[in-house]
Amino acid sequence: MSTNRALSPYKVEVLSADGSQTGSAITATITNAGAVDVNIGGTLTVTGDVTYVDTTNLKIADALIELNKDNSGGADNDAGILINRGSAGNNAALYWNEGDDKFKAVLTVSTAESDAVTDTTLAPLQASQFETSGLTIVDNEIISNDSNANIYITPSGTGTVIIANATYSGSTTFGSITHSGNEIFTNESNADLKISGNSAGVVFIDDILKLSVQSDPSAVSSTTQVYAKTQAGGGSGVFYVNSSSSGELVSKKKAQLFGIIF
Repeated sequence: MSTNRALSPYKVEVLSADGSQTGSAITATITNAGAVDVNIGGTLTVTGDVTYVDTTNLKIADALIELNKDNSGGADNDAGILINRGSAGNNAALYWNEGDDKFKAVLTVSTAESDAVTDTTLAPLQASQFETSGLTIVDNEIISNDSNANIYITPSGTGTVIIANATYSGSTTFGSITHSGNEIFTNESNADLKISGNSAGVVFIDDILKLSVQSDPSAVSSTTQVYAKTQAGGGSGVFYVNSSSSGELVSKKKAQLFGIIF
């Protein structure tokens, strides 16, 4: 075995094929601590199945890192960053799932040698702001990105949307019903607003019920309509109409008077 010695720093020069040009391909400097710093002035190509970089801190000047370089488009390979968690649990991965065409953050039993990532569970992902093409989520707000655009919350199948302890500002529309301030009204012209109790339950009004003056409605089969109108002989101003009769509800004072007369 032969040993070549040189003063530090030393260079290895490379001749061109015709010997006309030379270049400093490698420069090596030995520090006082005995470590060797090597500078390669050209492109470094490493061939092999595995490349190990055993450093404390890895810094890369390139702003874009290309993964899966040799994929010509036909290979169904997942690609991303995989974190070896050791005995702490399954590995963590942030990667592009080629089969699903989406980025995923998962825990996985896959290793760096795998062509596909096998998800065991989705991993928590924490950020101060999350933005899609139509929505932005910031802290506790969900904001539409498009001016005057609606926000839809749609359950799958027979699921329902459950909102606990909700407070609404402005107006809120549920199907054909709109709630705005202290009003609830239908969105369809001449449509009825129906309030009904479940099964044997009843609608209970625990306050004063105000009826605004209306014109006489037409009778509707199997219903009795109660409405307000200018007081007449009954003295109450509260009227009713059903398919067989109509009239004014009589006030207590008028009822007593009628009892004396009749």
